Amino acid sequence: MENPVCSVTKNSDKAKVLQDCAFVVWDECTMANNISIEAVNRTMQDLRGNTLLFGGATFLFAGEFRLILPVVTKGPRADEINACLKRSVLWRYCKKLHLKENMRAHSADSEFSEILLDVREGKCPEVNSIHDIELPIGLCQVVADTETLIRSIYDDVHDLTIKEDSWLCER
Repeated sequence: MENPVCSVTKNSDKAKVLQDCAFVVWDECTMANNISIEAVNRTMQDLRGNTLLFGGATFLFAGEFRLILPVVTKGPRADEINACLKRSVLWRYCKKLHLKENMRAHSADSEFSEILLDVREGKCPEVNSIHDIELPIGLCQVVADTETLIRSIYDDVHDLTIKEDSWLCER
């Protein structure tokens, strides 16, 4: 498909929300494939009957390009880079703003923040030829298997009937 769009029909409840919204925050946009972002643009234009970018709605794309790129199944790293927002035809129309201060660094998480920045910038020493790094043991939770890891993060997520929304949001 050359120009994909999202599957939202003009008379649906979802369409009504999208037609009425003036401002959309797309967090972690750096993980989205630019084809998806362009499809949302075309969908918004269609739903709103407006050929301006995103049908005239303001979109705030938030994310850190030094983190995770879009997933491209069985593709080389070059395909992941080409799938990111910066390679989209829409990128040139985006106003770029850069945050200058890491607010987490002012909190109790300052050590974590420094380590995270070192990882992002490739400043952690590699422990082998395949670019593995060693994290401080205080940041790691060693578990025997995947099930134990999931249980340590989500506890008894299988019984969501007893959980409040806030419980899941914390994770």
